[in-house]
Amino acid sequence: MNYWSYILTAVGVTALYLAGKGKAVGWLIGLLAQLLWIGYGIATHQYGFILSAVAYGYVYTRNALQWLSLEIDSIQWGDLEGDLL
Repeated sequence: MNYWSYILTAVGVTALYLAGKGKAVGWLIGLLAQLLWIGYGIATHQYGFILSAVAYGYVYTRNALQWLSLEIDSIQWGDLEGDLL
């Protein structure tokens, strides 16, 4: 089971890197990684990981929705401005 934490950490860091680069997939990977952390917490009887995964999941979801709403707004206005000018 020791390798799980290394793999999950790599997935989480990758998600943050992609999100920081403005890639929506980063938020999705980060959110899905929380399901893996929940599994890890259950499998290793370390229930604190479940609580942290729920908290991180909330943050990933909130940021993803906020980012997506900004992207949708910029696409709509950007397309209109490009068509009008």
